[in-house]
Amino acid sequence: WGCTFVDNPVTPETNPEKSIVILYENDVHGSIDGYAKNAGLRDAIIQSDTAWVGVVSCGDFLQGGVSAAITRGQGIVDIMKAVGYDAVTIGNHEFDYKTPHMLSLLPKIEAPVVCANFFEYGAAKPYYEPYVIKTFGQKKVAFVGVCTSETMKAESYAFYDEEGKQLYDLKPQETYALVQQTVDNARQEGADYVVVLAHLGELKKESGIYSQGLVEATKGIDVVLDGHTHSVIEHDYVKALDDKEIAVTQTGTAFANIGKRVITTDGHFSTTLLPVKDLSYENASVTAAIEKVKADMEPVTSRKLASNR
Repeated sequence: WGCTFVDNPVTPETNPEKSIVILYENDVHGSIDGYAKNAGLRDAIIQSDTAWVGVVSCGDFLQGGVSAAITRGQGIVDIMKAVGYDAVTIGNHEFDYKTPHMLSLLPKIEAPVVCANFFEYGAAKPYYEPYVIKTFGQKKVAFVGVCTSETMKAESYAFYDEEGKQLYDLKPQETYALVQQTVDNARQEGADYVVVLAHLGELKKESGIYSQGLVEATKGIDVVLDGHTHSVIEHDYVKALDDKEIAVTQTGTAFANIGKRVITTDGHFSTTLLPVKDLSYENASVTAAIEKVKADMEPVTSRKLASNR
């Protein structure tokens, strides 16, 4: 399993021995203005020529806010395409408009969608590639995706037909093992670092599947970028199976923060959460995509529904 995409095409190659910066977000839920700042921050780092940069999403982007509701996620996809993501994983709310709609929309982002535990029911391999390897300078970073199995209960209509026949599966009993298998495969393919894009959250709940539990049950992961519970966590260190301390981090929701994970040239890690309201960076192309979505919404949002005489 797995696929390798081309190297980051926009980062200057004047200094191949640079740190790697992973910018991440989760649970945006239609807060579209933050995308322009996210891309602008990436551009500023690229222009500084101090680090290679990747941009990733940890799910729950298709649903939330007027822009997502009116366009059934299409407007969000158009904006994310303009950003130019390196990898995205799916959250439970990607299933809100039912699975076929999600499957038709996500390729339009034109970014690798990764998820180790989303299967068509009875299939031997996951629907999406479980990981993707991206090359940054002389290092390879594997992005592994995983989605909460709670989706099968909360959005059950997306997993069963009207007669109750199961169509899709998130493998709740096998989630940790599937991630471990994916991590092992990525390492065997030559990944120097493994970054998990999780939409699991920090609450154990009924499924017993959560991000800290994932770390405790596995080895070979370098960091878990998480989502789902809308938590603001710069870094929560958890011991993995091999006793290494692995950071779990989450940015909150609605672009309250952008996460910045730095991997230095000597393999050290650090995490910072950057409040989006404090960022002045902006990408013109992404801003234009956002403005188009807003303009398309205007006839609907400005329509007179009633009057009080």
